[in-house]
Amino acid sequence: MVIDTRCGHILHSAETYDDLKNHHPYKAWMEKNIRHLMPFENLPDDQISSCELDDVQLEAYQKQFDYSREELDQVIHVLGENGQEATGSIGDDTPFAVLSSRPRIIYDYSRQ
Repeated sequence: MVIDTRCGHILHSAETYDDLKNHHPYKAWMEKNIRHLMPFENLPDDQISSCELDDVQLEAYQKQFDYSREELDQVIHVLGENGQEATGSIGDDTPFAVLSSRPRIIYDYSRQ
């Protein structure tokens, strides 16, 4: 539910989605920017071990999106090497971002 205090309107989910879809060309953005992954076996030899980012850029993105060494080693590495998601516990006992004394990334503040 969205409450537009400027216009005095209350929009429910379907109206909100329709409004967003009508004002932003999400489908066009997706079609323009989608990237398909190719299986490693199908890569041409000159693309194996190539990387579009240098080490400084990669580290900056990892910091920006809060990738820890543990997550890189136990989740990303396993996913890339074995093609399977890492298993973990079902529970999440992480404190709410708003109550944390540590810096948190913005999407930690919107949690179900």
